[in-house]
Amino acid sequence: MRDLLARCGVPPRQVIAIGIGLPGPVDFDSGQLVNPPLMPQWDAYSIRDDLAADFSAPVFVDNDVNVMALGELWRMQRGLQ
Repeated sequence: MRDLLARCGVPPRQVIAIGIGLPGPVDFDSGQLVNPPLMPQWDAYSIRDDLAADFSAPVFVDNDVNVMALGELWRMQRGLQ
C-alpha cells in the first residue's frame, strides 16, 4: 500500500480510511479471517491491526463477496432493492 501511495504521489497521512475484502469468513470483532480456505496461513492473522499500526486511519475488514456486493450497490447508485 505504501508503494501504491508513493506512485500516486499521496502521503500516507492523507489516507482517511482503509477497507479490505478478504476471501473467507471474517470475525468482525477482531478483524481476522477464520479458517480461510484459500489462505490458511492467514487464520487468526489480524490484517486490520497491522494496517492500523502503519496508518493513522480506521481499517474496515469484511468478506470479499460482501465488499463486491457493496460495490455493485454503489455502482447502481443505490437503485437496487
